[in-house]
Amino acid sequence: MNKGQAAACAVCGRKAGRNCPASGGVICNSCCGARRGTRIDCPPECTHFPFGTEAYDIWLRVDDTWSKKAFKYVIDKVGKEEFGRRAEEFTPSSTDWETAFIEGAEIELMNCLTSGIDDDNPSIGTLWEKEGWPGLNNDERYMSKYRCRSLPGIVEIQKILDDKAMECIDLLDGDRGRFIVFDRNTAGRAARFDKIVVWITHYPHFTRLACSGMRLPDTLAGSFLSEIRARTKKTRKIQSDEAVKRYLVEHFTEAFDLIAELGDILRDQMIASMDVDQCRAFYKLLAPRKEIEAILEEKPDFEIREDFEHEPDDPPDVSYYRWLRRGKAKAIEKKVRGLIQHGNEDEDGVGILGTVRLTDNELMVETRGRALFKFAGKLIRSYFKKRLSLVDKEIAPIERLLEEHADSGYEPEESSEKIPPEIEAQLLNRFYEKRYSDFLDVPVPMLNDMTPREASHTPAMRMKLIELIKIHLNGIDKMRVEKGLEVDINWIVDELGLDELK
Repeated sequence: MNKGQAAACAVCGRKAGRNCPASGGVICNSCCGARRGTRIDCPPECTHFPFGTEAYDIWLRVDDTWSKKAFKYVIDKVGKEEFGRRAEEFTPSSTDWETAFIEGAEIELMNCLTSGIDDDNPSIGTLWEKEGWPGLNNDERYMSKYRCRSLPGIVEIQKILDDKAMECIDLLDGDRGRFIVFDRNTAGRAARFDKIVVWITHYPHFTRLACSGMRLPDTLAGSFLSEIRARTKKTRKIQSDEAVKRYLVEHFTEAFDLIAELGDILRDQMIASMDVDQCRAFYKLLAPRKEIEAILEEKPDFEIREDFEHEPDDPPDVSYYRWLRRGKAKAIEKKVRGLIQHGNEDEDGVGILGTVRLTDNELMVETRGRALFKFAGKLIRSYFKKRLSLVDKEIAPIERLLEEHADSGYEPEESSEKIPPEIEAQLLNRFYEKRYSDFLDVPVPMLNDMTPREASHTPAMRMKLIELIKIHLNGIDKMRVEKGLEVDINWIVDELGLDELK
């Protein structure tokens, strides 16, 4: 080529300036757009190929034009009113109606394009393909081929690679192994090992998540999979992951409702099993108030609360005290499972046992939980001996308190004294660093009261150990996204030899 001579397109011979890695030469814009991915085998690193790994923004533009044309084609086939009716059936109930209807329309679009009854009643996507994808350009036809083969799944994020890419698996497609998902919105707010029930489109070089998905909490994953498999078997008479995917095509928003229902059931079960009832004991003073006050001031457990917000029926002579878990009260931390054990009070802070209210005639003790209440009663008898006489006890179940709170319509005011973000981050980092410093050698109920280190040497416990560590990695990653936590616990994976989580 003579100096100053323009390069010629490798396809049509016209003047061109776009490098084409597939041909090793240059290509004009029109030939590139009309042939890439179909008549030209574009490598994934081509910056002009929307379905490669280096042209994310071009893909977004293609997706935008394709979606508009796909909606028009499907609505023309189905009818506007019928499509709207079906979209309402797929409308999730967990968001505002307008947003939910848009989500329902996107789900119905995918349902129409992918779901057919049999060869005589194929999907609309199959009909569109047989007609040669009328109305679509080259890129949109390429997109249609894969979008019309999409299926729902349960994506579990294994790694966040960068601001748009994630390494994932599909819990309903184990044979596929790990794949790369491109999605800026999800990658920007996701945590490692998040699970999402969502439509999935696999392209040759990456995967996309279609429509809106719903996060599946770890605590619900097992029961969700069991229930959705049972429903699949009942309706489709087949029990396989492929059958579950096909079931979800027609019952996608039902899966959303199931997650919400299971969450409510788990919440009720947790509340029923928690020892958080409001417990109160009322004592008559058999000694002068000053004598009672002297004991409260002498003990390190009690700290007067000058800023306490009084109850409407409080007498003017009332005093409130925090009952702290220090002095003799600290022993409760070893008696009740689940209480955080505080070490150095200057660094770790002090836990709360309860509240004490004192008037001229009465001392009232309030705790959250029956175990704390029983322990507090023993200390009261030890501290005050015959200076007090028990008059009455009140135990309000947490379920009743929650119902009363909901019925009242009360909404707490936001505190004007917010912790500065940098101080909150320091406190969180210090808390989690301490929490995980001895994590490997603390017994865990989920591991049948074995320590993680012990479980790592017990083959029968390996799967439970993996699930436990995934929960912790997920939680720390969420705190990183939401609160800027800087604690890294990936060393636990190496320490326990859990190569599956790398």
